[in-house]
Amino acid sequence: MGTSAFDVTKSAEIGRAVADILAERGRIDILVNNAGIQHRTPLHEFPEDAFRRVIETNLTSAFLVGQAVVQGMIERREGTIINICSVQSELARPSIAPGYSRCHARPRSARASPAGRRCPGRSNGASPPARRRFPPPSPVYGRA
Repeated sequence: MGTSAFDVTKSAEIGRAVADILAERGRIDILVNNAGIQHRTPLHEFPEDAFRRVIETNLTSAFLVGQAVVQGMIERREGTIINICSVQSELARPSIAPGYSRCHARPRSARASPAGRRCPGRSNGASPPARRRFPPPSPVYGRA
């Protein structure tokens, strides 16, 4: 087992990292998409550049890294992709960036990834259960 650190929002860095891992280990059996950032600002104050960073890091990166490793899984007809999700995929809060909840809802719902459809592998989303972690939102949050 091994890990690799690289900027998951940059295709060139992803390509180099995957090539290095393949050169060292020969194949990638399991991909854990665990990159994520958060920006706590209400929607009406949320800067566009911060929104784009959240989307690129939390959502686009899972696509880019998955795309870089899935070909080997397809060729071997096995492999596992695990998308680490957030409790925010089930429970949105007003202080959490609007893109953050959307980003984590997608990997959680993407149980049948392209890799899962093309080879007998697994693609799962894992997150803590929302109903056990946080109390229900305050009625104050619903007022605007």
